[in-house]
Amino acid sequence: MAHFMRENAGKLFIDFLLSKEGQKMLVGFRRIPVREDVDADPPRLFKGYKRVVEHPEDYRNFNETVRLYQEILGIR
Repeated sequence: MAHFMRENAGKLFIDFLLSKEGQKMLVGFRRIPVREDVDADPPRLFKGYKRVVEHPEDYRNFNETVRLYQEILGIR
């Protein structure tokens, strides 16, 4: 029973951290939010920039992902 409670507590904690309220709290700790509906501090950190979100299935096209990052960052 205790294992289940810890597992559930971890899930609830992650749900909170990813919620709008949780992301606003993290901004208060000088962290950059992952939600598009929560501004960073200062907001200009992400205004006008396209966010690129990585997903595990993207690694099937790893070379294309590397090329995209190199293009974005002006590398090579």
